[in-house]
Amino acid sequence: MSIVDNKVLLGDGHRYDLWANLLWLPRIVESGGDEERALFKHILSASKIWIVRFGVDSPSVPPEVVLSESALRGLCEEWLTFVEKFEYHTRIDYRTYRGAAVTGIFGDIARHVVNHSTYHRGQLREKFGAQGLDFPETDFLLYAASRSLE
Repeated sequence: MSIVDNKVLLGDGHRYDLWANLLWLPRIVESGGDEERALFKHILSASKIWIVRFGVDSPSVPPEVVLSESALRGLCEEWLTFVEKFEYHTRIDYRTYRGAAVTGIFGDIARHVVNHSTYHRGQLREKFGAQGLDFPETDFLLYAASRSLE
């Protein structure tokens, strides 16, 4: 796969993440309890920590995030900037929350962030469903279908 294809796929992954998070945001704000809000904030904070790490800072605590559409869009824009800046195989040196030095591959990290978000949105879906609350369908194929209609 070419570098251009990798950039397109990574960028599209983060656009999907934004699409899905925007669908969840009003449900979390209107119907989510403390546990659901904390899980949604975890999704966003985990994405944001990598942005901070790419800036060569490795904090020992997760960054605070705001539950707003503009914050979600800003996070996606930051990711898209890094997708353009780094090649897939760029090595990223960072420290874990516990201070351990680690080296990762940018493309693997970018893919991980989207997968991590998808995993936890599945947990939110389970929590909302168990409470009889409506939740958005955020399967990737629905996102892909929505783009093909544009």
